[in-house]
Amino acid sequence: MVAWDPNTAEDILVEHVKRFDKQSQPADYPVWRTHLRGNYQFLPRTVKRLAIEVENVVGWKITTRYDLGQFKRCLNAVREAEKVTGRHVAALNAGDHILVETIREGADGSLNGGDIYRQRRIWRSIYP
Repeated sequence: MVAWDPNTAEDILVEHVKRFDKQSQPADYPVWRTHLRGNYQFLPRTVKRLAIEVENVVGWKITTRYDLGQFKRCLNAVREAEKVTGRHVAALNAGDHILVETIREGADGSLNGGDIYRQRRIWRSIYP
């Protein structure tokens, strides 16, 4: 975990993640996570920038607790980055509390713990 001020130190975080990306193999850590806790959060502009500048990212676990609006802003940032790079980055919900709503908004799926077989049955029952 890296702690930084998301409003004034975005460059520090981006540089940190880019160095990590260059030193790891593409399959090592391909999913990044946005995390909202206290003042340390990924802003949508940072999500977009990282999705553009970090070439090995293939998915983004978007943790926003109950804030569907923030999820949508981060999801839109990922989609905007795709238009620039031509690479699809999966936007994954993190949390059951707004699962259906995030899927309706265009999330590629969910990255939650638990019984994967049960989750697949639930997923198939709600996804047309």
